[in-house]
Amino acid sequence: MTRLIISMAAVSVFCLAVGIRAAIQKEYVWAVLAFACVGLVVLTPIPTHAVKLNLGTATDPQEHTSSSKRP
Repeated sequence: MTRLIISMAAVSVFCLAVGIRAAIQKEYVWAVLAFACVGLVVLTPIPTHAVKLNLGTATDPQEHTSSSKRP
């Protein structure tokens, strides 16, 4: 996971540098493509471990009891 984040950061920095260099040299098409690549890399979702807790409802606490009686 750490390697993924480091490699994505390195690619972003490289594409940013290429985009700035291309903009300085007035190669605007390459600059736009490089900045678009930076945007894609930055906006790529990183998989994480998420835990979902179901706490029930606060309005009806009797609904989640362990009694076997049903109305």
